[in-house]
Amino acid sequence: MVPGSGAKSFDQAQSNAWNQALGKEIGAPTATRITPTVFAQAKNDTSDIYNDLWNRNSLPMSQGLQNDFSDAIQSAASAKPEVLSKIQGYWNRITNGVEQDASGSVALPGSRFKQIDSDMSRDAMSTDPETRHYIGQIQDSLRSAMG
Repeated sequence: MVPGSGAKSFDQAQSNAWNQALGKEIGAPTATRITPTVFAQAKNDTSDIYNDLWNRNSLPMSQGLQNDFSDAIQSAASAKPEVLSKIQGYWNRITNGVEQDASGSVALPGSRFKQIDSDMSRDAMSTDPETRHYIGQIQDSLRSAMG
């Protein structure tokens, strides 16, 4: 920077504007600097919002969702046995986790859905492409039904 050019104050103003814009985007609108503490707090706040949403919503066990899972299991029958086993394991977790309300509707509580969805994401990232493909199909169906 050239002394007396005003570049230092311009640079500082630009840095402040950037941090404030970023702070607004991540849920920390009053932040003047994005420190690890500010970022961690924004992440926790966002997680709290999503956790609240999961806890207030359930995944209805519709015939369409059951058909999607059945199709995925049939499709995975030609895959490696461990792939089919994983998919069946997820279906078992879902069916074992459903609850029936007073009106007779059957649904998977959102908190259980969240855990299964997280496990599917972890499995899809840490396995081979074939497993990733089949888990992705099921996860897409589940997320679509939850949406």
